[in-house]
Amino acid sequence: DIEETQGYAVNYPMIGDDGLAVAKLYNMLPAEEPGTSEGRTAINNATVRSVFIIGPDKKIKLMLTYPMTTGRNFDEILRVLDSMQLTAKHKVATPVNWKYG
Repeated sequence: DIEETQGYAVNYPMIGDDGLAVAKLYNMLPAEEPGTSEGRTAINNATVRSVFIIGPDKKIKLMLTYPMTTGRNFDEILRVLDSMQLTAKHKVATPVNWKYG
């Protein structure tokens, strides 16, 4: 449990995928990958490196997949979210290295 182990409550939706159906559907794992999430480790669980941003229209707006050797850049993910929210409300485009504010 994230709140129990990290001291912070998650306030956004998360998808549980015990049967790996979502991971296989979005090509995060090969369709022929056997089994479920039970007993999987970082060595065979590359799905934790994929980030999806899904819009209110239930369509994928962003997909980022990082190599297992590279940590995710949460500042970049937040920057993208800020940009997407801004451009959804106003007819603008954000330039390279744009930051909110």
